[in-house]
Amino acid sequence: MDREALKPEVVEVPQGEKSVLLRFKTTADLPQDVTVEWRDSNSMMVHVYESGNNQPDKQHQDYRGRTEMTEDPLRTKDFSLTLKHLRPTDSGVYTCTVYNKDGIILLQKSVTLVVTVPPPEVVNATAGDESVLLPFKTTADLPQDVTVEWRRKHMKVHVYKSGNNQPDKQHRGYIGRTEMNEDPLKTKDLSLTLKRCDLTDCGVYTCTVYNKDGHMLLQKSVTLRVRESLPDIVQMQKLAGSVPLPFKTTADLHEAVKVEWTLTEPKPMKVMKVHVYESGNNQPDKQDQDYRGRTEMDEGPLNTKDLSLTLKDLHLTDSGVYTCTVYNKDGDMLLQKSVTLNVYDTVSMIGTVYGNKSYLLEFKRTNKLDQISKVEWERIHPKYKFIKKITRNQGNEEDLSLNLKDLHLSDSGIYTCTAYGENGHILLRHSVTFSVRVFQAEMVEVTEGVESVLLPFKTTADLHYVVAVYWTVSEPRDTMVDYFDVTKKQPGSQQKAYIGRTAMNEDLLRTGDFSLALKKPLPADSGSYTCTVCNKDRRILVQKVVILRVRATLKGTIEDMFSCLRKRTAPKPEVKEELRNTNHEDVPLTAEETV
Repeated sequence: MDREALKPEVVEVPQGEKSVLLRFKTTADLPQDVTVEWRDSNSMMVHVYESGNNQPDKQHQDYRGRTEMTEDPLRTKDFSLTLKHLRPTDSGVYTCTVYNKDGIILLQKSVTLVVTVPPPEVVNATAGDESVLLPFKTTADLPQDVTVEWRRKHMKVHVYKSGNNQPDKQHRGYIGRTEMNEDPLKTKDLSLTLKRCDLTDCGVYTCTVYNKDGHMLLQKSVTLRVRESLPDIVQMQKLAGSVPLPFKTTADLHEAVKVEWTLTEPKPMKVMKVHVYESGNNQPDKQDQDYRGRTEMDEGPLNTKDLSLTLKDLHLTDSGVYTCTVYNKDGDMLLQKSVTLNVYDTVSMIGTVYGNKSYLLEFKRTNKLDQISKVEWERIHPKYKFIKKITRNQGNEEDLSLNLKDLHLSDSGIYTCTAYGENGHILLRHSVTFSVRVFQAEMVEVTEGVESVLLPFKTTADLHYVVAVYWTVSEPRDTMVDYFDVTKKQPGSQQKAYIGRTAMNEDLLRTGDFSLALKKPLPADSGSYTCTVCNKDRRILVQKVVILRVRATLKGTIEDMFSCLRKRTAPKPEVKEELRNTNHEDVPLTAEETV
């Protein structure tokens, strides 16, 4: 007996494959009256070959029309089974048993089938995004009578059946918010677009494809992470007179919508309606008294898709978070965006390195010191937070300064210091942009000729609001080595000497690994490389320097010498006078840094 042929096997096949072969070949001579049975993990009859014929009436109904053995298996000694129209639920152990006419087992073999489903994919979005794509593309040929169902927990997010979307089968929280491509079965793209992202949309979304009998054919899960949105920050000196609060959208808006700007931070005693646009017109009678005659929107904002608001006659008290919300005629929210406005007298930008125990945000010297009753320190960006109230006793400006202790990266932001008089009126406001940064340095040495070198950079810092990661080299001048836009999930501009020679981790935010692989390093690549991680305001969150030294080999040095000699002895080509373009492609991008 061929014991090797009877050893258990494992067969792995991706979901969507049309069929799989469960192999079983033997060298044994068997009588013609044997029975061959294939059973699954649950002892259900998968296939029966008896009395020289297949016996479909003895199969379990789940396998009818889905199995096949070669013709005359006793002559060929090949009892392999082809299982067709694969399903993820087909995974399991399949056992082939050969019995004689008395029911005695002559041969037996087990094959473990693993139908693999794609690993869960992670998609990041920000609250307030107009839409996010939950991807699912397949290579499987699907019949037209399948049902495609996207679910989150017990809720039906989207259903596609009989060639049409089925909005009546959706959970009410997703009605009007989901969309699939036209004819997804033909394009094999079952991806789902989820509109108007909200923090409550976080979770695992599972797409399952069923056949007409309700059997699962395909499945994929996508984990959606929705981050809290960072308000846009607009800083304006009081003397400017007016300021635009920007909000442009790509959404098609119906004329019946209502656009409402409100003041949401600091928390007012009541909702402060700053501006209302409804029924095709501004509604000044619905504004709060403090804003009447001071606000303006462009004409036809729904047509231009520009819902920006201009606030005029600026006061220091206008500082705060302004939120624009778009509602449909039923009062359902369609869009929302927040803008932080900081109106100030003076401004400064300062920074420190992570690891310092404390930092003093100094109160600015002023000739109004004797008039000050109290000072309030607030952080207005990225998230509003009241910090401290200091009542002034007889003393100097340092008594009104703010000492930040036990510094963390999250202490970075825009702080305001507001001084009040005895009557509660604002005397002055100072704005401070403060950055706490990680700054590290490391040396890496390799010898010329290695396939690649890794410039390491791993961090455990909070990467919640990262939008850009870039590596630069400072010698002979700042040059862009590699750039990655996290929001667009695509690379940016590189200096052409590095194109095709660099690689970064595909999932930067999840792993916190910003290391750079540089292929085929040369002595000329030696230098100081800086990796900068920044948010959408270009504020540096984390930074590291790696000094790379590539040692030249003797062979490389000799080749360089011969190359120089050839250049010296080569005849000079004839040069024609002509106008030359001075806009070179290799002019490097410089890293913008705010401290």
